[in-house]
Amino acid sequence: MSRERPRNERSNRMLSILLSCAVLLAGCGREDDAVLGNGAEALRPTSFASWSRALPREPSTGFAIVDQDLVLGDAAALRDYYDRELAPGRRAALTVDRVGRFDDLWPGDVARALSYCVSDTFRADKAAVVAAMAAAARTWEAAADVRFVHSSREDRRCVASNPSVVFDVRPSTARRYLARAFFPKSARKYRTVMLTRQALAQSGALTLAGIVRHELGHVLGLRHEHTRPDAGACYEDASWRPVTPYDRASVMHYPQCNGTGNWNRTLTVFDAAGIATLYGPPRRY
Repeated sequence: MSRERPRNERSNRMLSILLSCAVLLAGCGREDDAVLGNGAEALRPTSFASWSRALPREPSTGFAIVDQDLVLGDAAALRDYYDRELAPGRRAALTVDRVGRFDDLWPGDVARALSYCVSDTFRADKAAVVAAMAAAARTWEAAADVRFVHSSREDRRCVASNPSVVFDVRPSTARRYLARAFFPKSARKYRTVMLTRQALAQSGALTLAGIVRHELGHVLGLRHEHTRPDAGACYEDASWRPVTPYDRASVMHYPQCNGTGNWNRTLTVFDAAGIATLYGPPRRY
């Protein structure tokens, strides 16, 4: 613990400086009609049974999808999620994911070696996926002490049961989302970034690299920015805390949830300051 304190103090000083500058940029951006996920409104359940029955399921795995682009696993995980976050009487609180009283983050040694494979089953689209992953990873790596590593030797057996990589990137036949990801707390069998044909076919403002950039934010433990009450839309749950002031232009904010900007945008000043606070400032490798 004592070894981490100096890094956190430096990060907090940097955050204060960056946030002072960021205030001047708050609210900037333009409206965009790009849609990521399966609609702007989250379910407001009255019972666990009705909520769980209504959840979209991923065709290839049968896993339930919550918050539009995040995976939940078995029935016990669904029940736990509902009891903690969605049962009647729960209310939105305070944008990093939380596990109990702790931030849901990778340990430093893992965060600096987030290995992944890109499935050969992408076929003709694989080169585009590899390029999009690399571009999105560089954006996060330039902002914080994290590093994504493509283990290409594992591409031929790029499945969720492969223990040689932290996560896998595979195609999906789902129609309810463009892409989906996971949080650091997820068990290995759920640690997959899924990309649909629709995502692979994107052009214009909604690019594949932009979609992946958003999903890698989840991989690092970031929640949707619009889950905060400031957005006034798209309620999800209460299991998070604010890291920076609310950022309507954040790469983690859906435009259709009262956000601004588009999915091809790079990180905002708040995004960069926040991720550096969580993982420390970037280092050279």
